[in-house]
Amino acid sequence: MKAKSWFNLHSWAGLFVGVLLFVICFSGTLATLSHEIEYLSDKKFRAISNSGETNYIAIEHTLNKTYPSAQILYIHRHKQDYLAIEVALKYHDEFLFVYLDGATGAWLGEGKWARVSRFLRNWHMNLSLGWIGKLIVTSLSLLLLVLFISSFYVYRQWWLGFFKKPSQLLKTKRSSWADWHKLLGLWSLWFIAVMSITGTWYLIEHGLQTARIDHYVAEPSALRDLRKVPVQESSAPLHVATLTH
Repeated sequence: MKAKSWFNLHSWAGLFVGVLLFVICFSGTLATLSHEIEYLSDKKFRAISNSGETNYIAIEHTLNKTYPSAQILYIHRHKQDYLAIEVALKYHDEFLFVYLDGATGAWLGEGKWARVSRFLRNWHMNLSLGWIGKLIVTSLSLLLLVLFISSFYVYRQWWLGFFKKPSQLLKTKRSSWADWHKLLGLWSLWFIAVMSITGTWYLIEHGLQTARIDHYVAEPSALRDLRKVPVQESSAPLHVATLTH
């Protein structure tokens, strides 16, 4: 391909990538702060004490008292001590999130599936469009790959530009914008490469899941043997199977 063809390909990929990449990166940034946003928005997400200890006996007592005969789907203990324990329940054929103080087991509130953290994660993962949205987001990795490869052909002797001082940035001077674009682009190459590789894998995984092709690593034989061991009845409650971190 000629240099002009590479430039046109690079420009085309950059145009489409730019808008989508901004949306995905912006939503992803917010998603990393989603629990903190919830913490500020509602007191039910805030732990009463920040001791870092989790009293599962007290949590179980509160759940049994407030939601009798409910089925615990999982218990999520955040790494941040200031966040409340999140318990997912199936209660009266309804999916429910319950928030408790980890140290005391005190009930702080409850909520539905639709919440800030879930919205931001869905927006980042699939633009809140389900299967089609995830295909759009993961397909972006192919455009990033085109952008990554074509940049080496557009910018000749690119390795010399890492420490090349760009010209003064002037609004009316096109060459100054080009200098800064090249400099920032060079120092972003590693980031683009990581997003291209991981995004391509998510695209492949999405296809495998759609085709219902098993692609996960088999669990160790020792763990399979452990599952076959009969469970002994005990008066002490078992919590391990319901915990996530």
